This record gives sequence, C-alpha cells and structure tokens, in this order.
Amino acid sequence: MNSQKNYQTTIKIFIFFIFALFFFDLGNVNALRQGTEGFYLLITQEMYEAKSFLTPLIYGKPHWSKPPLQFWLPQPLYWLFQGNYLQMGRLSILIFSLIASLWVSFWYERELKRNWYECFSFLLIPIYFIKYSRIFMMEMTLTYLTTLGCLYFYSFLRKQKSSDLFLCSLFAGLSVLIKGPVSLAMIFPGTFLFSILRERKIKPFILFSLFATLIGSSWFIASYLEHGYAFIEYFFIRENLGKFTARNYPITSVIQGLIIFTLPINFLIPFIWKGRKKLNFNQDIIFYLVLNFCFFYFLWFLPKQKSHHYAVPAIPLFLILISYFFFQLPVHIKKAGLKFLINIESFFVSFGMLLVALLFYFRESLNFMESNQYLSGCFFVTAIFFYTKRFKDKKLQLFRLILPLILFWQFILPMGILPVVPDTAYQFIQSHKENRIFVDYRKPFFIEESISRDIELIKNHTIKESSIQKGDLLYTSLFHFNNYKKSGTYKELHRWRVWIRGSDSKEIFEAIKNQDLRSLQEEYILVERLD
Repeated sequence: MNSQKNYQTTIKIFIFFIFALFFFDLGNVNALRQGTEGFYLLITQEMYEAKSFLTPLIYGKPHWSKPPLQFWLPQPLYWLFQGNYLQMGRLSILIFSLIASLWVSFWYERELKRNWYECFSFLLIPIYFIKYSRIFMMEMTLTYLTTLGCLYFYSFLRKQKSSDLFLCSLFAGLSVLIKGPVSLAMIFPGTFLFSILRERKIKPFILFSLFATLIGSSWFIASYLEHGYAFIEYFFIRENLGKFTARNYPITSVIQGLIIFTLPINFLIPFIWKGRKKLNFNQDIIFYLVLNFCFFYFLWFLPKQKSHHYAVPAIPLFLILISYFFFQLPVHIKKAGLKFLINIESFFVSFGMLLVALLFYFRESLNFMESNQYLSGCFFVTAIFFYTKRFKDKKLQLFRLILPLILFWQFILPMGILPVVPDTAYQFIQSHKENRIFVDYRKPFFIEESISRDIELIKNHTIKESSIQKGDLLYTSLFHFNNYKKSGTYKELHRWRVWIRGSDSKEIFEAIKNQDLRSLQEEYILVERLD
C-alpha cells in the first residue's frame, strides 16, 4: 500500500516539475519573442501608470488599434508586484493559457466522454503553445476565448442550460475585446449554420449572438461616448481596414502556420487515417467541430496581410479532433502512434544536446552566455524526459511529451541569443546614472527593461542637434551612428553584436556552412557626447 502511495506521489512530483518549467525565465529580456510584444507591453505599462482603464495609451496618446482586454490582464499583477512589467505581462498570458486549455479539456471530457488529460496534453505539446503562452501577444487570448465561446454554444444547443448560454456569450463577447469584431466573424458563421442545418432552430443562436454582441460592444460604445468620431475613424478605418488594403501576401504562410504550429502532434494524422474504418465520423459534435474549424481557419485567408500566426485561432479545434480520433483508435494502432511520437521526440532531445555542442563550437561568434543556468537546465530536462519513460502512468507519459519543446525553446535556443545590452554596457550605464541616455532602437521597451533606466527615445533615426548634449549617452546601431557623428563629437564606450531580424533559412545555412555567423549579425554601439 505504501509503495503504491509513494509511486503515485512520485508521479505527481514529476508532473509538477514539468508544468513548473513553463514558468522558468519568464522575465528574461533577451528571451525569444514576437516583434510587437514590446509595443503591447509598453501600452499596458502606460495604462497602469496613468490609471487609464478605458483607453490604451502609447507615448501619452490614445492608441485604439486594439480593444483593452489584453492590456487589462496583467494589471492586477502589476499592482501586486509593483510593476515588473515584462515578467508580469508574460505571466498573465501563461496563467491564462494554462487555465483556458484546462477549461477546454474539461469540456472535452464532458461532451466527448474522453479523459480530460488526453486533450490537455495534446493542447500543450505543440509548438504554438510554447511559443505564444510565454510572450505578451494576443494569439492565446483571442484563440481560447473564441474556442471556448464556440464550444459552450454547442453545449447550450444540446442541453439548453442557462449556465452554458452565459458562458458561451461571455467568452465570445470577451473575445471581441481582444482584437475587435473579427472574433464574431470567426464564431457566428459556423454556429449559425449548425443551428439551422442540424438543430433546425434559430432561437438559441439569436440569444447567443445578441448577448455576445452586447458584451463585446460595451467598450466600443463607452469609447465612442467619450471620444466621439475620432475613435471610430481610428479603430475601424485607419487601423483595421488597412489589413484588407495592404500588400498581398501568399496564403501559403497560413497553411505553413497550421503545419508548423501543430508539430509534433500532426505526426499522428497518418495513424488516424490508417484506423479510419474503425472510427465514427458521422456524429453531430464532429460535424460541429469541423465546421467551426473551417471558419476559424479559412477566414484568415481573406485579409491581404497574412502571417503564420493567423493559423493559431483554429489550432485548438484541430487538436481536439486529433485527440478524440486518436484515442478512439484500436489499441495496436494507438500504441504504434504513441511509440512513433515518443521516438520522434527522443530524437529531438538527442539532437538538442548535439545542438548544445554546436553552440559551444560557435561560442565566440555567439557571445555564449556566461551563466550555467541554461546548460544545467538542458541536462535536468533531458534527465527527466528519459527517466520518466520507465513509469507506466498514462498521464505522465503524455505530459512528458511536453518536455522536448521546453528543452529547445527555454534552454537551448536562449544560449545563442545575443543580449540587446551586454553586461559590460549595463554596468557602465548603471555607474553613470547622472547621464541621460538616448536610444535609437526599434523596440525601446526591451532596452528600458534591460538597463532599468528611463530613456529618451529617438524616432525614425532622426533627432534635433540640440537634443543630445555634452555627457549624454547614445545607444544606436553602428550603421545609424553616422547620422549623429555629423552633429557632434562622440567617444565610443562599448560595441557589441546582435542578431539581424528577418534572416531567411538560405542565409542562415550559408553562414553555418562558411562558419561565419557574423554575417547574420549587426553591430550596436554605446557612445558619450563630448561637446
């Protein structure tokens, strides 16, 4: 009895460690991130400091490109921890992502009569989760609010419970407060068609759409009453209409996004195809999920401005379907699929350790981190992954499949990141707090976080000659530094290299082939004005 109890305790400890790893190094200013993360974090910071609840602010002015729900999320954490904007902003998204994924999994268990942890693990294993749950972007909030709204509408249709009507309306309405009415354009078509094609009744959809629209329009009405037509012109015309009039991008990016962001779970699709004759596809709930997946996904083919992340809103519905069909397969096919997935992930873990060796080989070009925390983390995660293979617990065997991407994303890849402000420059800036510091950098939020100092921002690489005075510090790229040398004399204090954003795969492989990663980097410089 005691041995069984100890066994279960050990299982719980390992599962706890796996989920605790998601929270590691959240506040790292040099961590992998999305381009506009700093912009959104700056908005939340200004809203908190200005106590502006209704209106998003940037540089002291209203910024209505997005509704404020995303920016409200970290505000309680800012209040509790007195700022710490980067870490608390990311923490708010991670907590939301885990809770929302768990909520979807409980719906999965209730409606599809399967174990919740099957769905939960499949939602957390793929690339999209590790990428977007740890940065302050809108993919996870938009995705899971629309998904939950869609799922609970099905429950309301079938059971006519007022609690389900409340939840589906609430989630759908709140999704509007993330990115605007586009979320209703995702949810309404599929739910409407299912209502009339399968249920033959329209009243539930009318109730749902009215309540969701009422909740979602609350901020728009309040903003219009306070700011008038200026708000309407900014949000609906200037910002969002531009997505349909911008330069056209190929739809292949959205297709690639679905493939890339659902790795490695999509490797199981061939096994589902193999056992398709044993599966029942003719179910109302399956039709509902497929129908809504199509609208969630193909809607994002319409805007001219496209990107890989446009595929993310459809991913939970896609993974729910994969999870349901896979765990319904005959035992021998299911075992073969899991074995294949485990072998793939074991290969990636082994490949990851080889990549660590490669990073050491290029350590001079990479400015390899002096801290040993990432290297220690690599061995710790690898040890857990291989050691837990010996346990027979189904939950643990599924949750351990989360570890390979955690290993890559949080421990291996950060070793190759070049800091935006190296330690030598940071120490100098901290020892000269009486000097103002001007920054010419595309993401100033991360510079300010790195140096823990207020900065004077230079926009568009231009500045009045009288602005930078004797003794002031300037942070800029070596390329743009030539603009400043014309108007004064400067002393170079520190010089370092950062990665060039937007390098394509051909350039990366060419640099590795030539053993010259410096071709993928650009130089930055810290100088002091002397006259």
